[in-house]
Amino acid sequence: EANGVAQLIMETVSAIAFPEGLVGIVAGGRDVGDALVRSPEISGVAVTGSVGTGRAIGEACLTLGKPVQAELGGNNAAIIMSDADLTEVVPRLMNNAFAYAGQRCTALRRFVVLRSQLEAFVALAKTATLAQAVGDPRESETRVGPVISFVAAERIASAIELARSTGCDVLTGGERRADGSDTWVTPALIVAHDPNNAIVQQETFGPVAVIQPADDLDHAVALANGVEQGLVMAICGVDPELRQQLADRALAGVVQFGADPVPVHPEAPFGGWKASGTGFPEHGEWDMQFFTRPQVIYSDTAGP
Repeated sequence: EANGVAQLIMETVSAIAFPEGLVGIVAGGRDVGDALVRSPEISGVAVTGSVGTGRAIGEACLTLGKPVQAELGGNNAAIIMSDADLTEVVPRLMNNAFAYAGQRCTALRRFVVLRSQLEAFVALAKTATLAQAVGDPRESETRVGPVISFVAAERIASAIELARSTGCDVLTGGERRADGSDTWVTPALIVAHDPNNAIVQQETFGPVAVIQPADDLDHAVALANGVEQGLVMAICGVDPELRQQLADRALAGVVQFGADPVPVHPEAPFGGWKASGTGFPEHGEWDMQFFTRPQVIYSDTAGP
């Protein structure tokens, strides 16, 4: 299906009469990607992928003297303020987490909740998680389809089991179909009390939502910022002054007020802080800066 989507993009490009050879598709795995990065005909590399992939490409480009623009995923958190309407916000947060089976770099994966709200948040989140219809993504009622591959499904299910065995509360989800032969994983809702647990620190990139209890808002900010990634942070609440104070402390390239997916604007910079990105951000003038090279010519003639 991925190749089908790529083919549709090429058909669109052809239909709008781009210059021949300006856009192309090369299918392959890691070896093909490495060959492209190292090719002397490639003068710069823009990549979207995992932190590990981006760092490996960045190291190769540094050695080769090539610029790199990398968007490297996000272990994104939402801070839930005490004045948030949980009945209204929580279902939207869970939809954000589980859409596309959690396979979006901007998906919310961690939910930092004040202990005073924890019981109510957990109850609503569990109901919303169980309501996520798992099935064929071509069916209109489906909310959660398969993940990208069998290997990904195995990795996600293993991460959930590791969380269970290391003290986290797996409230629901994480199951595979009985024979384990497909790529569906049911949406998992997990409460993690240890901020250093792997389910908190490592991006699952699957249908997994992790709740982190916080003592107060200072603790909430520390938990939200307490991972190596820094792509998106959501802030859910009403008080505009407090929301801005939290946003000012967010170590993320994109801050979203509210529970819905980030409304990415094509002219706004899109990129992560910390391990979530390097080089120019994507979109707008920043793409122009990355994909072009400045050049100045000094004339030997008189005049301005």
